Amino acid sequence: DHEHSKMEVSLKVQVIRNGEVVQNRRIRLCNPTFAVVSRVVSAWVPGETVLKYIDDEDDEVTMDTEGEWIECLKVCGALPAIKIRVHKSSSKCRPDPLPAV
Repeated sequence: DHEHSKMEVSLKVQVIRNGEVVQNRRIRLCNPTFAVVSRVVSAWVPGETVLKYIDDEDDEVTMDTEGEWIECLKVCGALPAIKIRVHKSSSKCRPDPLPAV
């Protein structure tokens, strides 16, 4: 897939904490990779998060790889905006790393 066409993707990002939406954001990106989406989200929501998208059957699908992001684009690309939910990890096996100062 060596297309050089620009694909604008509109994202509606919901930050979920303890099962409740605590933040809604919209952003439009050009040809975003999963790494770019992850960086944008981590700037908004520091710490451990889980990214999920709402598919065409209204299911929440977890994604953490480029392949899963590509599938998300295939499934949701025709929608006006791809809905991504960012779940703040509450139960962790290890503590958050200290931020670099």
